[in-house]
Amino acid sequence: MILSDFARTAKIEGVALARKDGLVVRSKLPKGIDPNIIAAIGAKVVANAEMVSRELEKGGAKFIHMKASIGDVLIGNGKKIILISLIGKEEELGYLLGEMERVIKKLDELF
Repeated sequence: MILSDFARTAKIEGVALARKDGLVVRSKLPKGIDPNIIAAIGAKVVANAEMVSRELEKGGAKFIHMKASIGDVLIGNGKKIILISLIGKEEELGYLLGEMERVIKKLDELF
């Protein structure tokens, strides 16, 4: 319920919730996108971002934003989970970051 509400509220094109080890918990991705692959790669991206962030002495990575030609990918890093969102060009990032932070906090409490 939390994930589908988030997808509707923030006009997300797709969303995946994964554990830190890369296993899919839940997903609502466009047809043809394998949630298992997205979760595994997303977890690796978060792990690498964590290493870079700590090496640069900036603390833990909270969000990773990937700008693409057709849309963006925003990955939120929780304590126990990661939230991967596919967003269109027109979505407001400030609003989306706030919503993702709220959702990640709720989902972390459940896991």
